[in-house]
Amino acid sequence: MPPSKSGSKYLLTVMCLATRFPSAYPLRTITSRSIVRALSQFMSFFGIPKIIQSDQGTNLTSHLFQQVLKQLKIKHNLASVHHPQSQGALERFHQTLKSLLRAYCVQLDRDWEEGLPWLLLAAREVVYESTGFSPNDLVFGHKVRGLLAVLQSSVKISDSPKNLLSYVYGFRQRLIEARALARVQLKKQQAGMKRLYDRQVERRVFEPGDQVLVSRLLPSSPFEAKFEGPYVVKRKLSDENYEIFTPSRRKLTQLYHVNLLKPYYEKSSAEVNPVRSALLAVSGAGAGFCSGQMENEGKEPDDGILRGRLNNSESLERLNDVLVHLSPSQVAELSALLRSFPGLFGDTPSRTDWVEHDIDVGN
Repeated sequence: MPPSKSGSKYLLTVMCLATRFPSAYPLRTITSRSIVRALSQFMSFFGIPKIIQSDQGTNLTSHLFQQVLKQLKIKHNLASVHHPQSQGALERFHQTLKSLLRAYCVQLDRDWEEGLPWLLLAAREVVYESTGFSPNDLVFGHKVRGLLAVLQSSVKISDSPKNLLSYVYGFRQRLIEARALARVQLKKQQAGMKRLYDRQVERRVFEPGDQVLVSRLLPSSPFEAKFEGPYVVKRKLSDENYEIFTPSRRKLTQLYHVNLLKPYYEKSSAEVNPVRSALLAVSGAGAGFCSGQMENEGKEPDDGILRGRLNNSESLERLNDVLVHLSPSQVAELSALLRSFPGLFGDTPSRTDWVEHDIDVGN
């Protein structure tokens, strides 16, 4: 984020997965201490959660942060490395919030931190297709008076006041019914999305001790990835998540989603042997090249011009060993071709005037 007037450059976002209620807290730094202070504000309003899910950032896995969670009896679930789908609802909200902040700053020429509370108020009024309710409805149990309500209040006649007892009873009933309906609707949406996703998914299952390759983003290009490894599976946490031994990384073990893993197959002994080149050096070519008769065949080259010796004769003697990577028919075909032009494959290079090349050394 660009620095705000108060010096904030970062934004900590928190979302309740059950109600999709979003919160955001501007921060000057993203140290563990700053994040703990922001979460304290969240918990002072909504209470202490039982479970917190986050990415594997060092500020969220530090000793200080883990000690705070331990004291508050909060279970910490870590998302898989390089797998933002683990927090899909929050990542989708990030896109919405970025577009709102961009429009607010560009169109109104205002500081983003000043408009953040009002943008959050507007975002919390939106009805989610997955739940069928807005986050405000599921958290507060009634229609929160937002910006749209202010505009509508001038033309809408307010309802007659109710006594306190009937209001509290109706409030609790609405909250219970809304949450039950939202839970059912959310399960339907998730099941539908899972069916669509599973159509193109190849199921992969690994066991402890299996060797796998891990997909990692390239530091030089965050839009490119490559497979590294092999690494060894330490344990299977679920059908989607595996703990992998990564001795070459900073952390000895890391959590990976199955979509970032693929099995590693060791090459057979025949494949492990390096394929030796069957190319032989050409010793000379004259006008009789097409007929197989070399005009310089049998002549010794001028030692003042050419020096050095090749191993073509040795390669020709053990041609079958050199061509082990080819099929028998291919070996026979290539052997016949090589022996048709013996003058081309001498041990001492010769000269040819078929091709000329000038080298400009830049006088």
